[in-house]
Amino acid sequence: MMYRFNDEVLLELFRRVQLAMFTNTDVIDNIRRMELFANPDGTLSLTEEYKTLTTNEVNAYIHQAAVAMDKLRPADEDENFVDVAQVALDQARESDNEFN
Repeated sequence: MMYRFNDEVLLELFRRVQLAMFTNTDVIDNIRRMELFANPDGTLSLTEEYKTLTTNEVNAYIHQAAVAMDKLRPADEDENFVDVAQVALDQARESDNEFN
């Protein structure tokens, strides 16, 4: 039987490539970790265990980035200061929540 990736798997492939770039790790190793199962309709989906694992992993990276940003934040930051990195992290969290 021939199988095709469902949209969720395609999105995860894209996220794995991004993660490899952000963490300076091998993209093949990141993709190799994906866990899939075959659906009766001939599509491949991510396992629930894998989704939980990857969500926790991404949240840990976001936390590490937030801690690093706090160390770099200027002490004399005014109330009108727009922290571009913080905005990007908030958007990453929102998109991760939408994915799950």
